[in-house]
Amino acid sequence: KIVRSHCWSKVLKMYDLVIVGGGPVGLATGIAARQKGLSACVFERKDGPVDKACGEGIMPSGRALLEQLGVTIKSAYPFDGIRYLNAKNVEEFADGHFTGGGGFGVRRLELHRALTERAREAGVHIVNTHANEVVLADDSVSVNGVEGRYLIAADGLNSPLRRRFELEGAKPTRPRYGARQHFNTAPWSNKVEVYWSDHGEAYVTPVDEKTVGVAFLFYKPGAYADLLAQLPSLKDRLGRPASKLLGAGPFMRSAKKRVKGRLLLVGDAAGYVDPLTGEGISLGILSGVIAVNCIADGCPERYDRAWRRAMLRYQVLTHGLLTLTRAKWIRRHLVAILRLVPCLFDFSLSLLGGKKKALQEQRDPSIHSL
Repeated sequence: KIVRSHCWSKVLKMYDLVIVGGGPVGLATGIAARQKGLSACVFERKDGPVDKACGEGIMPSGRALLEQLGVTIKSAYPFDGIRYLNAKNVEEFADGHFTGGGGFGVRRLELHRALTERAREAGVHIVNTHANEVVLADDSVSVNGVEGRYLIAADGLNSPLRRRFELEGAKPTRPRYGARQHFNTAPWSNKVEVYWSDHGEAYVTPVDEKTVGVAFLFYKPGAYADLLAQLPSLKDRLGRPASKLLGAGPFMRSAKKRVKGRLLLVGDAAGYVDPLTGEGISLGILSGVIAVNCIADGCPERYDRAWRRAMLRYQVLTHGLLTLTRAKWIRRHLVAILRLVPCLFDFSLSLLGGKKKALQEQRDPSIHSL
């Protein structure tokens, strides 16, 4: 049942979870709650699938979580690894391969549609209105008069709830930004391609049989056309634009903690390092599942530590790679280094995007007994 904005006041029951933010993470959290026998109501001001600047690559870990949630993606393009290329010499490249299954590229709109459809099927109530009146009490929560036992903030990178309840962490000292556009071009590789240059990275993700998405990550905002012009070998492959140009950032966000009374932060609202490794969606969904598990087990206060444990590997590797590649020498020779030591690339991908590891983290009893 979808509750539209004109009739949201008809939802009068007490929910186990009231979720603010109906993006992929908020919807996935609602689905996970229903699988645990918990009731869930999602507040999302926009009706219908919402587009957003996103790399659109789902790692094997994210693919496994979506399958576990029963989400069916109708239009996607599989990939079996990541290819790093030297932007100045594309003949120099290094391939990294996934273990335990591949990932896939999918349009953000298609992912949102699939999650919304599954949420309806699971019995998640969706209220299409802005969450204006949010109350956090000792024994309950309330959003626009709709009451619940717990409040889940899945309201994104710039989370108003994180800020409102004084959970905002330190601001990034070197902010990174992103921009993404699609092109009418058939994929030419079974890998996500990452072009490394002095100015940033370009990510080419196949999203269906006729379309690729090209996303840029950089420290200093610049015109998308100028960034693409610096990669003539890539630009010459691309057809006509197939979507509007969208931007995002700055990316790095932190929270002082992820639990405050009956409020739990999930997804980007809980803290985010960088899209560099392509794990944003996968980790966001995982955080929602872990939050639901902690609530279902009657131990919501353990979520913060469980979150830290689940995200540790990603944070260490992403912070490390960002720190190393700030040096121009490293950026210029990263591909050559990985070509010399190919097992290093495969090992890094197994740590970040391994399907088995995602399921182990989600099911690990220690997460619920910290």
